[in-house]
Amino acid sequence: MPLNQRVNLFWLLPAIIILAPLIGLITLAVSPEPFGHIREDAPVVLLPLALYTVFAAVFFGAWALVSNLSEAKISPAIDDPNPADGFVLVAATLALAALMLSQFNVLDVLTGEVRKGELRGDGQVIASLKKFAIPALFAYTALLWRTRQVSLRVLLFVGFTTAAVGISTGSKSGMLVAIAPGILAAFYDGMRVKHLIVALGAGTASLLAFAALFDSRWSLSSSLWYVWYRTFPQTAEIPYRMTIRSMDPSFSFEYLQSLFFVVTNTVLRQVVPDPENLYQYTFNRAISGELYPERIDLIRTMEWNHTPHVYIEGLMALGFYGFWVYAIIAALAGALLMKAIFRRIGAGDFALASVLCTYFVVVYSAWVNSAGITGLVHPFPILTLLATWGLLRGLKVAGRLFRAGAAPRTS
Repeated sequence: MPLNQRVNLFWLLPAIIILAPLIGLITLAVSPEPFGHIREDAPVVLLPLALYTVFAAVFFGAWALVSNLSEAKISPAIDDPNPADGFVLVAATLALAALMLSQFNVLDVLTGEVRKGELRGDGQVIASLKKFAIPALFAYTALLWRTRQVSLRVLLFVGFTTAAVGISTGSKSGMLVAIAPGILAAFYDGMRVKHLIVALGAGTASLLAFAALFDSRWSLSSSLWYVWYRTFPQTAEIPYRMTIRSMDPSFSFEYLQSLFFVVTNTVLRQVVPDPENLYQYTFNRAISGELYPERIDLIRTMEWNHTPHVYIEGLMALGFYGFWVYAIIAALAGALLMKAIFRRIGAGDFALASVLCTYFVVVYSAWVNSAGITGLVHPFPILTLLATWGLLRGLKVAGRLFRAGAAPRTS
């Protein structure tokens, strides 16, 4: 592939999520010795590998059939940056970041006074700022930068602030998830291969730096092993183990029940007779409870769960004969969402395009990775993104007011 050829990032992000377990399963097949804790006592690895290969092939085939990877026609560029828009974006970013970092003990994670696991659940206010509002603001800034409505300095400031917010709660991939909507928006028409290699290297370096920041005991070699292991063999753990588990004729899983988390935990607590079993109503926690009963106390308190992947959801929903249907659903959802983003960019509706970019990363890609299809319509992200869309529209109006106030008056 030529180094100057552009790669569509909206395709690449779910492609990485789909390919990572496949590479992990291949690793388990060719080099089983270091991963006995994953393979357990079952010597069979070719069946999960074969089924997952079918799933991946169906996903990429369906995406190719639906999507049109042509570039979006962005609205006409403005020759000079508008200082008013830049001022409004910087002020809004600082206000939201300061609210999160100062009011919710987030800074205490970086100083070590609060363990990062204690904020893993985020809380609704922290999650709304960290996962939605601030990343969407970065995406909005990126689109304004692409049309030269704000300067590169404004883009970099908002981007670095977003990255700081992402890493502040101690999540390993928090920084990458936070800046991803802005990266997608800035390179909506694709990123050159040579730049993509640099970006992936920088992302890996940030994960290594994160490991060193929060665990000084790790050496460079152990950090490299950790990043590789988490990216490939560990993502293959549940696809492998649940496929083997599903071969047992006595195995059963309440799939529909595991989707009820869409009504929110607050409602579930009112209707579920035994709160100890609340985890069974959330897909990834229910799968984790099935495979890791020794960690059931951590799963019940939401302190730990594994990442199932959409392949497992297809397997639990439709079995060995229909699991591939979820590959089609995932491809259709992603490709159509990408097209909707392109249309909004082409129409100059940057506020909605930014919100959709954030949804693509935080909701759609998270579903492909963690499964639970009702998460696509969960009220919390939907309502939060609607509020974020209103915020971005308000910033646009504020920019116009500042511009009008700064304009010289004529008599």
